[in-house]
Amino acid sequence: MSVIGAGLMGVALVERLLKSGYRVCVYNRTKCKLDGVVKRGAEVIGVIDERFFRRGGIWILCLRDEKSIVDVFSGVEREAINNRRLKCREKILVVNTSTVGYKASERLEAFFTAFNIQYIEMPVSGGVEGAQSGRLVGYIGHMPHALRRQFRNLVKVLLSDFCCMQSNARAQAMKVINNYCESLHLLVAAEALVLAENFGVEKNMIGASLALGRGRSVYLELLLKRYMSVSRSISVPMGIRIKDLELAGELFSDLGVPSVFYKHAYELYERVRSSDSKSMDQMEVFDYIFNLARG
Repeated sequence: MSVIGAGLMGVALVERLLKSGYRVCVYNRTKCKLDGVVKRGAEVIGVIDERFFRRGGIWILCLRDEKSIVDVFSGVEREAINNRRLKCREKILVVNTSTVGYKASERLEAFFTAFNIQYIEMPVSGGVEGAQSGRLVGYIGHMPHALRRQFRNLVKVLLSDFCCMQSNARAQAMKVINNYCESLHLLVAAEALVLAENFGVEKNMIGASLALGRGRSVYLELLLKRYMSVSRSISVPMGIRIKDLELAGELFSDLGVPSVFYKHAYELYERVRSSDSKSMDQMEVFDYIFNLARG
């Protein structure tokens, strides 16, 4: 099993696979990010080249976007497409766990098809904690022909639930729509906390009562956890949240569907990011909304 990308989610996936008994090889351009997973038993992939292609098996992509994926394989593309020397002797299945949008999905499928490699979308939701515990949910483009049994075993290890869509593009579209829901849920949860605080409800009572009714959501519970513990750990970087919102905006535009909420949500997240140049978590939106309420 090979994992390409050692960001927060990539490392969490590696840890889960290692704990499940897989031999895991990891590639990342910034090699220092691999120190932690190497200590846990992962092997380092030095270069993505023709020799790596001959390894076969399943490659899990955990990279930021389409450009990052193409850049990683660009050297092999030149050798394979321009010089026509690359022959994949072993079956290869590329599984993309990242959210890239439906247009990028179509381009990436064509990109890997040129290598005679099967490409499957499996964008996941559930964050780092979900990846570590095997409680992610996934949107699967279609069940593969190559390495079908190995892929099914991988799904069992990583996902607690999934839906098989009619195509890779539809899997990515539904993941983008899910992420749009997440973005709005977080904003509403932040405003709900601000309302409770401004009414004078004690912090411990907010934590005990706010998620009791039907208004609760995963993001309300995540924000409450951060609010009660004053944790500043990064779950989803703000840049990723804004990228996902931009993909939702692309869907609204391409389909000609008017949105009541999109523009306001996007502008708010962008204002939060521009207020601080440092890397920040999506939860910082609560501080911004809270400070607005205080004037």
